[in-house]
Amino acid sequence: MIVITFLGTVSGIPSKERNHPAIALEYFYYRKDTLLFDCGEGTQKQLMKAGISFMEISKIFITHWHADHFSGLIPLLQTMNLEKRKSELTIFAPEASRFVQGILNLGYFGLRFPVKAIDVPFEGKDVTKIYETKLYEVLSIPVLHTIPSVAFAFKEKDVWRIDEKKLEELGLKKGRWLKELKEKGEAFYNGRKVRIEDVAKLQKGLKVVYSGDTKPCENLVELA
Repeated sequence: MIVITFLGTVSGIPSKERNHPAIALEYFYYRKDTLLFDCGEGTQKQLMKAGISFMEISKIFITHWHADHFSGLIPLLQTMNLEKRKSELTIFAPEASRFVQGILNLGYFGLRFPVKAIDVPFEGKDVTKIYETKLYEVLSIPVLHTIPSVAFAFKEKDVWRIDEKKLEELGLKKGRWLKELKEKGEAFYNGRKVRIEDVAKLQKGLKVVYSGDTKPCENLVELA
């Protein structure tokens, strides 16, 4: 299950009702994975209001380095530190290495947890896979803005869902053999060969596409 929370949706100047850009994506499967797309001013307060734990955020994706899209990083990192975070935080962005290090050089951070910066390509027309798990992947593509900027796509992988009625009809019972069936596409049950399509349905994965500031561009259409 995917839960998307709009923490901020206004660029440039915030208003009383709308915060600078930040989108939280919570992915629930065997466990919860929380991703943050952009981190404008006031993001950590918006996370608190939404009941989303900033300590559970494993990755942050910054579309570009204009202040309204990243200035919430500084206080968010500091709060994570004060709350004694230990797990690594990964930040993906165009020129991430340079800008993340610049942020960490501000003031006396003294972070007690690792922050990893991953540079994302910001030129050309190619879709790039920047992160992947067994369940989903995150893609990026350059978009048109006044500075290096990208759009991101969260893409859930297709998954086979076992149909219990089909198992019953074929006289099959649940067991460890189903894990092998999902992994290899076929497995043996009491000497009987079973194909994945015989007992399961392929559920197409969902895709969520997010772009920060951009002119209309074909790259964004390609990513979507």
